[in-house]
Order: sequence, then structure tokens, then C-alpha cells
Amino acid sequence: MYVGTNIIDGLTNALTMRRAHVGDRQFLELTVAKDFTGIDGFSPIYIGRGIIVSSITAWPVPHDAPYKHQLDRGIMAIAEAGLYEQWRKEMLENTMRDTRLKKREELRIDKDLGVKTAIESHEATDVLPLTVSHIQGPLIILLTGLFSGAMIFMTEKISA
Repeated sequence: MYVGTNIIDGLTNALTMRRAHVGDRQFLELTVAKDFTGIDGFSPIYIGRGIIVSSITAWPVPHDAPYKHQLDRGIMAIAEAGLYEQWRKEMLENTMRDTRLKKREELRIDKDLGVKTAIESHEATDVLPLTVSHIQGPLIILLTGLFSGAMIFMTEKISA
């Protein structure tokens, strides 16, 4: 186990040393969107679906405060209506959009200055996106199998 100093070091170690990083989900998503997402919106970091460490929140309210029940009702209404989740999603989308715009601007400035970017320098070694012509063979095999299966089924139905 390695205890890091901040989240950026932890996520960098997750990429370079193949280690896991545990932290608050919302903070991890925002940091990955801000610092570890490319111009195309892709991030090499995967954030798991499960929650290992839940965030602990507390309100400094005395136990017998007269407004405690109203505060509990308000908090439950916000949580049950999904307002907190909606706020979290909007905040993440805004961060991702701002990051993409910032990186596009940096890319435009680099092109104006004539600096060769990492995208252009590794363009020949990048993986090409799949198109229909790339998967045409498996698609033909699938369709042939479906057609022959349907024909066999119809033959059995007719002969029975």
C-alpha cells in the first residue's frame, strides 16, 4: 500500500505503475475529467462502479434542536428528488466541456506556433477506428449462420 500526497500523484501512479487509487467518487471523476482527459473526451483511467469508501458528511446540529426534523425532511427531499445527483452530473459535464475547450485552444495555439503535437507525431502508429469494411467478414459469417439456422428450422417445421 502506498499513501500519496495528493490525488494527481495517485492517479499518475495508477497510470504508470498500474496501481489502484481509492478516493471520493465525485472528486475522482472531476479530477479525471479536468486533468486526465484528452481532447476527444477519452480518459485512460477507469473509475469503478462500486463504492469502497463512502463519503462521510455531517451537519453540526444538536440532537434536540427544534429545527432538526425540518432539516432532516429537507435533506431527504433533496436526496430523494435526485437533485444532488443532477447537480453532480451537471458539474461533471461542465468540467469535461471546459477541459475539452481548453485543450482545443492549446492545440490551436500550438498549431499556430508550428509546434508538432503528440497527436500528429504518433499519427502513423495510432489504432484506426473500426468501420463496416473492417468487420465485414464476421458480419457475413453471422448472417450466413442466421440464414442457415432459419432455413433448417423451417425445413424441420415443414417436415414435422
